[in-house]
Amino acid sequence: MSRRVAATAAALAVAGALAFAADSNKGAAEKTVAVQVPLGLLPLEWPKDHPYSADKVALGRLLYFDKRLSKDDTVSCASCHSPEHGYTDGAPNFEGIHGQHGNRSAPTVLNRASA
Repeated sequence: MSRRVAATAAALAVAGALAFAADSNKGAAEKTVAVQVPLGLLPLEWPKDHPYSADKVALGRLLYFDKRLSKDDTVSCASCHSPEHGYTDGAPNFEGIHGQHGNRSAPTVLNRASA
């Protein structure tokens, strides 16, 4: 997978992670989404000509949990950046593909949309 594809997938995955706090408007044809930013984080600004939508939320969630994006189909973004653990893995060292272990815990991705 090229760096550009990986970066795009990562960006969409982070958007999907933020979607857990989203409140969708089911009445609109192009369903817009209001994102409730966690306390202490900067407000998110979306381009006016390309607003955030329920379809983008669904795509982000799909990519964030899809193990097919890993080299060997064994891990997804959520494997190391779990919503249940504050978008980290809660372990002292992360485990990647082929059972490789990192030398630190997986950092949270909670604040990546503002970076």
